[in-house]
Amino acid sequence: MLMLLIFTFGAILTLVLSIAIGFERELRDKPAGIKTHAFIGVGAYAFSYLSFHVSATFPLADPTRITAQIAAGIGFIGAGAILQSKGGVRGLTTAATLWITSAIGSLVGAGYFGVPIVLTVVTLVVLLVASWIVAYLPQPLRRTFYIETTTTAAMEDIDKAVCLHPVRVIQTKFTLEHPQRLEVMVKGTSLAIKLLAGQLRVIKGVETVVVI
Repeated sequence: MLMLLIFTFGAILTLVLSIAIGFERELRDKPAGIKTHAFIGVGAYAFSYLSFHVSATFPLADPTRITAQIAAGIGFIGAGAILQSKGGVRGLTTAATLWITSAIGSLVGAGYFGVPIVLTVVTLVVLLVASWIVAYLPQPLRRTFYIETTTTAAMEDIDKAVCLHPVRVIQTKFTLEHPQRLEVMVKGTSLAIKLLAGQLRVIKGVETVVVI
């Protein structure tokens, strides 16, 4: 009976902590919300609880083996939360919170009640404070360079110029008409785009550079 009460207390504690993290993700309309975090947290708790209590019954059993498999298994679930679209990657933070949630459940299952609470508070602080900081940072711009050249050799110089600047190429399009036309869509800061445009205009063989 006592063991059941201890297990129930741990499950409820894990559920509350997992829901707290999942609630923040749910508010931001992320792929994994309250239910996903709750299931992962409680599931990790149950496996961890089983592992440590089995090792108490069978002294030769290694209690860390199941915990290691939890960490590996969460990697597959986290990968499902990561989405790639429009030249960007989304869901990395949600995948990380799923990983943290599994750690919280594992800690409670191992008998640590204070540490998971601290870990949950730290996680929520990072999520909230980081979002506030990012909101005030200069956001990268998306611009398209329309470049006309008279020689094919200029293409190599254009490629080098783009690689030397802190911009991310999203899409390129090339036509073999005369003059040759190249469209390059990039993402970067206003300064980086301005410097890139200036360097492209002085490349030999480049006729015009229009940035939209």
